[in-house]
Amino acid sequence: MLILGAAPPWAHARSPVAAGPPCPDRGHDGRVSSGMPRERSLLERLRQPEGERDRSIHENTGRLIESVLANLRRILNSRHGIAPIAADYGIPDLSDVIHNFPEATGRLRLAIKATVEKFEPRLRRVTVRSVETPDEPLVLRFEITAELVSEERGSSIWFETRIDPSGEVRLRT
Repeated sequence: MLILGAAPPWAHARSPVAAGPPCPDRGHDGRVSSGMPRERSLLERLRQPEGERDRSIHENTGRLIESVLANLRRILNSRHGIAPIAADYGIPDLSDVIHNFPEATGRLRLAIKATVEKFEPRLRRVTVRSVETPDEPLVLRFEITAELVSEERGSSIWFETRIDPSGEVRLRT
């Protein structure tokens, strides 16, 4: 018999998921750590699953940096509005920004910083600096520096970012 206004009997029972033990391993940023290395993104792991022999509980910093670099290339070569689930994924369309040159460089620098901070969780303390290129007036260059979130504390990373006249973003370490 159901009484209107009363909670159903199963509402008082605690869910085994909700009642589970507290997560013992929270990182310095409050995120839950699985204890497994995060050297490859989820999409990379789905595209190329590894055999058991390649697995390790220790992080491979070189692979982590390569994965972050690949992800940044995907993000920064995407334009706002391309991903229906996140309208701000990527950077603004350069044809919209370039009309306000040279002020556009500052806006683009801030957009790159915000995008990296939001869509690459393996980096923190991100800074983006504009680099003048007098010998290449149609190329925009930025330096991205950040702290790599890894087992090795204080790993700093630096990326050179080059945006050519076609709008392609090239990154290298």
